[in-house]
Amino acid sequence: SDEVLDDFRSLAKSNDEVNRLVRIYNPLDTQEVLKLAELPMKNYQFNKKTPTFLAIGTIYPAKGYDRLLKVHKRLLEEGFLHRVLIIGDGYDFENIKNLKAELNLKETVTMLGFTDNPYPYLKAADYFVLSSRYEGFPTVLFEAITLQKKIIATDVSGVREMLENGKLGLIVSNSEEGIYKGMRKALEKPE
Repeated sequence: SDEVLDDFRSLAKSNDEVNRLVRIYNPLDTQEVLKLAELPMKNYQFNKKTPTFLAIGTIYPAKGYDRLLKVHKRLLEEGFLHRVLIIGDGYDFENIKNLKAELNLKETVTMLGFTDNPYPYLKAADYFVLSSRYEGFPTVLFEAITLQKKIIATDVSGVREMLENGKLGLIVSNSEEGIYKGMRKALEKPE
C-alpha cells in the first residue's frame, strides 16, 4: 500500500534507496474469484432472514476476531439479530473458539476453519467485515470488492486506498467501538 511504501521511505538511508522502492499490489485473478464463487458451499447454510457478517483470514490477534465477537455480543444484547461467520485457521483459533463459548455465542457464530474456496460464502454473505488491528494490504478486501459485497473495514494500512476513501465500503476507526458503530449502522440502515 502507499502507507507501507511511505514507511519504507522513512527507513531508507539514502536517496538511492528511496528511488529503488516500488509499490507492487498483490495480484488477484478476479475472473477466477468470480468463477469459484459459483461453486457450492460445504458445511454452512445461510438464513436469508438473518443478516450475516463474514470475516475471512488467518486466526491470530492482528485480525481482531476477539473485537468482532465482543461487538457481535453487544449488538445481540441491544436486540440486533444477526450472525457472524468466520473462515480461517491459525494459532489463535482455540482462543477465539473459547471466547465464543465464554460469550455464549454458540448459536450465532460459526467458525468454519480453513477452506480452500471461501468465495461462495463471501458471495452469499450480507456483509464482509475486516476487523484487523493492522494489515499490509488486505487482499481479502479486493476479493470482497470483486464480489460487490457491502464492506465494513477498520482503518488500517491499505484500506483507504482500496476502498477509495469510503466510496466502496464503510471505513471505521481501528477500535472495538469503530467496529461496533459500523456493524450497527449496517444493521440499522442496510442501504
